[in-house]
Amino acid sequence: SSPFDGADADLILRSVQGDDFRVSKAILRETSPFFRDMLSLPQPSDSPPDGPLIKDGLPVITVTESSTTLDSLLRICYPIPSPVLFSLATIEEVLRAALKYDMEIAVSEVRQALQASHYQSGNYAVQVFVIACALKLEDDARAAARNTLKDPLFGPFDSSLERISAAVYHRLLKYHQ
Repeated sequence: SSPFDGADADLILRSVQGDDFRVSKAILRETSPFFRDMLSLPQPSDSPPDGPLIKDGLPVITVTESSTTLDSLLRICYPIPSPVLFSLATIEEVLRAALKYDMEIAVSEVRQALQASHYQSGNYAVQVFVIACALKLEDDARAAARNTLKDPLFGPFDSSLERISAAVYHRLLKYHQ
């Protein structure tokens, strides 16, 4: 979908579902040291049959992110309005991808979404804590742990807690004492 279907693209990113995103190498280089390094590697002139993919004359890089995650991440990187990230699950996936590709601006923007006021209390605070721990975002985990103090920790079971170790959960319980 627009803007990732333009004829002026010089690279295709392919999502895990096989959807193609026609993108600008220049924008990827500018927003991601990961892609800057990858795209600076020399490419062989005669590719073996199992070598780099080419579609419509453009190199194809297959990524492990979903189409939704890739679309949101690219929209943050492009000079267009950023997407509204409606759920903690979406925020986590986009943040995970931004961290993976070392996209500092995207990481910062998505972390702001994670810290939005409506995620600072109740079950949301615990879920934000779990996400921050999973992504090793210590400052965000500390802030979320503080926010969990606003409500009793022993409410209805929150399945997101299954994603953290007993040691991390123990530290959260001690924090509540």
